[in-house]
Amino acid sequence: TMTSGTTLTRPITDRQIEALGRLVGVKKSRRHEEWEVEDARILRSQLRGWAVLTGDMRPLFLDPEHAAATPWKTLIAPPGILVCYEGIDPEIDCLPGSAAVLEAAKIEWDGPIRLGDTVFPESTLTAYQELTGDPTQGRVVALDIATELRNGDGLRVGRAHGTSSEALRGQGGARRRSATQSRYPGRQPGPGWERP
Repeated sequence: TMTSGTTLTRPITDRQIEALGRLVGVKKSRRHEEWEVEDARILRSQLRGWAVLTGDMRPLFLDPEHAAATPWKTLIAPPGILVCYEGIDPEIDCLPGSAAVLEAAKIEWDGPIRLGDTVFPESTLTAYQELTGDPTQGRVVALDIATELRNGDGLRVGRAHGTSSEALRGQGGARRRSATQSRYPGRQPGPGWERP
């Protein structure tokens, strides 16, 4: 446990880029032990928190009486929460010490996440691309991560696909990423994406 408040950073190295290539296509999932399941159920307070966080305060997410009269018969989660379940943390699992910025997210619903459900994510790094090649100027690496969520019955409730870019905190690459690389010139991120 770090108590000093110090942020650990280091340059993105050739070795890290090589290791990143070995992570492409590897699925990362989280299954709860039997004793964890009860504590993993979706709570009303979580649904409210997600509604507030996403700014989507419809009664379907907040009002039990209203939700009981809908086809779902209970409160459900707002769509934006799918990105909260990404099982790969780019700053830890992909390029430790770097800073990730989510550039785009695509969310697809297959069914509702209901009050009391458990949700099991499975995430995969689907692709990466180095956007800068000059280590003295700071490297920027784009990552595509796909996540699929299933409920306790094994039914898929949704998919989220995120594209982020990573660079060393405070290094020139991070500044260039935000200034010129955020639209990935010449690169089409993720399947089914369209850029303006």
